[in-house]
Amino acid sequence: IAREKLNITTQKKIILIGAQHIESPYKGFDKFIEALRFLDLTNLYFIFFGSLNKKTTDNFNFEFNNFGFVNNSEKLRLLYSCADVFVAPSINEAFGKTIAESMACGTPVVSFDATGPKYLIDHKKTGYKAKPFNSEDLANGIRWVLDNSNIENMHLLSRQRAVNEYNIEKNANKYMNLYINMIKTDSQIE
Repeated sequence: IAREKLNITTQKKIILIGAQHIESPYKGFDKFIEALRFLDLTNLYFIFFGSLNKKTTDNFNFEFNNFGFVNNSEKLRLLYSCADVFVAPSINEAFGKTIAESMACGTPVVSFDATGPKYLIDHKKTGYKAKPFNSEDLANGIRWVLDNSNIENMHLLSRQRAVNEYNIEKNANKYMNLYINMIKTDSQIE
């Protein structure tokens, strides 16, 4: 349904990558491009969202669609939902909002086993955590998700993890309890 609404007619596997500024050095886009050398691109279709330089896309030798900056939450949900895998190759990420968003849409994620993303993904359950900053292992992760015979379960586990771990009410309560405990501890010290 998402592919239909976005007018994506390909039968190929779809790899999604996106960030507000995809080419920021922190987002690891160069590692992603390097990983493509280890993949057979003939049966893959790439979708990008976020700020991506036209000079960069002019050099692509594979099928892709660049949606540019997306500020519409429904369109963003459709992009996550139409993909077979979301790749978040960040080198330095405090949390990984796009990872949580992807998982909330039931789309497994491939990322490096480093910084914030390492805590979001259950390795080989909701995606794949590649060896830090190793482009070849990033490609292995993409391939592993795309070739997984139990992909439907991975979709369900991804969604379930996002709902259970990243919902606003649960996190607001965690912060509230943290602050209450800090206040209690502070008052006991005095």
